[in-house]
Amino acid sequence: MSLKLAKPDTDVILIAFLAIGIFLMVGFFFGWANHLYLSIGLIALLWLFFLLIIKAIHFIIHTHGSERWLTGLIAAMLLLNFLPVFVPETGFDALWYHLPLIKDLILQAQIHYLPNLYQSLNPLLAEFYFATGFAWLKVLGAKLIAFVLMILLLATTYRLSRLKLSIRNSLVVTLIVAGFQVVAWQASSVYVDVAKAFFELAGLYFSLKSISQKKSVSKKIVYQDWFYPTIAALFFSASLATKLFSLLLAPTFLLILLLSLKNKKYWWLMLISLFSLALPFYYFSFLHSGQPFYSFGKHLHKLGSIANQADWHIYLCDRLISLPSSFIQMIWVRDYTLPFIAIFFLPIGLKIKAVLRDETLLILTIFVFSQWLMWWFIPPLSTRYALAGFIALLILGLAVIRQYYSSIMKWAYFGLLLSGLVLFLPRLYVLKKNISYLVGQQNQQTYLQKFCDGNIDVKLNAWYHQISPCRQTN
Repeated sequence: MSLKLAKPDTDVILIAFLAIGIFLMVGFFFGWANHLYLSIGLIALLWLFFLLIIKAIHFIIHTHGSERWLTGLIAAMLLLNFLPVFVPETGFDALWYHLPLIKDLILQAQIHYLPNLYQSLNPLLAEFYFATGFAWLKVLGAKLIAFVLMILLLATTYRLSRLKLSIRNSLVVTLIVAGFQVVAWQASSVYVDVAKAFFELAGLYFSLKSISQKKSVSKKIVYQDWFYPTIAALFFSASLATKLFSLLLAPTFLLILLLSLKNKKYWWLMLISLFSLALPFYYFSFLHSGQPFYSFGKHLHKLGSIANQADWHIYLCDRLISLPSSFIQMIWVRDYTLPFIAIFFLPIGLKIKAVLRDETLLILTIFVFSQWLMWWFIPPLSTRYALAGFIALLILGLAVIRQYYSSIMKWAYFGLLLSGLVLFLPRLYVLKKNISYLVGQQNQQTYLQKFCDGNIDVKLNAWYHQISPCRQTN
């Protein structure tokens, strides 16, 4: 597990990114996050990103045939995802509170409560990462960090896939995930859902890796009973420290950690590690509002406008009754993944007894099931709230097909490859919309005016107040 420049270890890089987040978190809670402190964090992030690029180049050199073609397609998709980094930010939530919170974090050099933004009492770990880029290059710097987080998500997706799939199939999964609407959009936008998904998939990956090492007799620290489960717990904790409703997944995280433990006497270490990164945020919220989960109450008050049902008891009953229709809803859900992704539930269900006897498939199933429920019950219905679950469903479905329906595996492969190619179309459409601005034929104000729709106008004018692009709202 040594860190070599020629071939850096991906696991070490993933763990190091988490360590940098902890470093930034300490700085913001203790008031040390000055410009120098953030610069150290940014340099460390960029260095690890450079190591990931070295790792990718090393991988491409040693691939051949279809694997090399697939890496080329992934690179092309990444380029299409990268170009929007250089256009102005137009994401509603990014303009409403993510960017204002990040700006305030840098001005104050520490976590700070803003009465006009209740989201300042949310878990803010992902914002700490964005702050390193914003401190240097403002919005462009934050958007570059968003792209780095997307690369981390894809790297983790590939590593997780390789636990059960071939290199070729894992590359197809990575290509498809790179084309998911949420992933492609948030690769260049200051949102936290990709970061949340990265943390969750990394936690899942290290949990499953712990299972693969249960029979090892090696005395190295990386194979000790507690090491991988603890790393997994810290990644899951990072999810809890990134988005408040990740708390709904806490029982699932804890169950997965306990299943992955070789020696159950370390259960207390899992419990402490799981909440270690999130508790400071909940305590901060309690100090300023008297409630550790302040945003939950705010969202419940807005339930009527979000879900068309103000009574949460009735809302939950309605969602429970309509649960079977969730498989149909996946076809045209906002923030699309794959139109037919729900079909992967079929082979899983048909082989459920065998799946539950396989420890790795069991944990993947538990993870997918809990994320599916969270996606269905949290309004509005959007895949970005359970992005890691949809990625895990793709991996689990393919793993079950490979293991129990090998005769149709090649058809599943070609179907997914075709789907991956189709996902290029919306990215090309986005490029067409942005190309005039990217080549300098359109100024910022003209570009932003295309997004004035009566809904986001106030947010656009507030952030871009010097030019007020949506003049009709003035």
